[in-house]
Amino acid sequence: MPPAIARLAKLQVLSAYIIGVTHESSISELKPLKKLKVLALDFLENVLQVQEAKDAILNDKHDLVSLSYQWNTYVENAEQVLESLQPSDGLQNLQIISYPGAKLPQWMTWREPYLKSLLHIKLFNMKACQKLPPLGQLPLLKTAEINGMSAVSIIDDAFYGDNGTFPSLEKLILSHMHNLEIWHHSERKDMFPRLCELTLIHCPKFEALCMELKHLQKLSLSMNNWLLYSRRGSFNGVARSVRSISLSLCQELTVSDGCKGLLELRHIQELEVCSCPELTSLPNGMRYLVSLRSLRVENCVRLESLPNWLQSFPCLTSLRMSDCPVLRSIPKGLRRRSDIQVTLEGCSNCYW
Repeated sequence: MPPAIARLAKLQVLSAYIIGVTHESSISELKPLKKLKVLALDFLENVLQVQEAKDAILNDKHDLVSLSYQWNTYVENAEQVLESLQPSDGLQNLQIISYPGAKLPQWMTWREPYLKSLLHIKLFNMKACQKLPPLGQLPLLKTAEINGMSAVSIIDDAFYGDNGTFPSLEKLILSHMHNLEIWHHSERKDMFPRLCELTLIHCPKFEALCMELKHLQKLSLSMNNWLLYSRRGSFNGVARSVRSISLSLCQELTVSDGCKGLLELRHIQELEVCSCPELTSLPNGMRYLVSLRSLRVENCVRLESLPNWLQSFPCLTSLRMSDCPVLRSIPKGLRRRSDIQVTLEGCSNCYW
């Protein structure tokens, strides 16, 4: 970093504070910058002395609303450093990237929540962390994205914390959770009262979503996990609520699949199928999704045709096909229905 940055006493935005390997500067020089509102700390592995982190006194920066921590390699003192870089309790946006520690800092796990003003949190590539943080205790949290916590295999009450219900959470993304198997049901009342969108990305071992999410509207699944789609009861927790589902990047999904896991989702009105390279037509199990109003199929490079049973869907009003280069035709019954709007893009071989 430029020398004497500590003299910029009125600095409010420091979007990339690079911690160097030399001893000429130290993270402790952030101490006098009390007006900071946005701060991103990078190369935290270069903080060799925990006392340097303590001397930055981040919890004294009461204007700080957005904070990012990032490591780029493994260091043994990561847990102590992150503990010492406790922010002020007015923080609204928090991002932790490639943290190599196995334990989260106490200021994230206290029984009485410390980050009561937090609105958004992103936790990326934290492979050694053994447990999810108790985010359910945070009263204002609206969005949460958790990526790469490979040591976590289940979601249970530890995620909610003591008496936590995620009262304000609207959007949750679980990504690259390679050992996550199940989201257990909780007996707590009034859980996730505002959660309307859930996204699961590359969770290859995930078997069942048992947690009841009464207000969930949209479910997005981007992963190669045939077991999840094919097993009955996989989506019991959202069967009554979800109205929109997106399936993408499932290389194992084929036309012969019964998709038994989707049978509980008979109330869905919007379906999106994207980037499923083995599909030559829609899976047979989707024929029971008769409440469907909108269907979009995108980038399915081997898709040759649409099934005839699709023409009998009474509520279907929109069909959009894009980037399906070998699609040949649309069923005659669909072409005769004036109540369906059909859109074709990048389907040069399709007869309409």
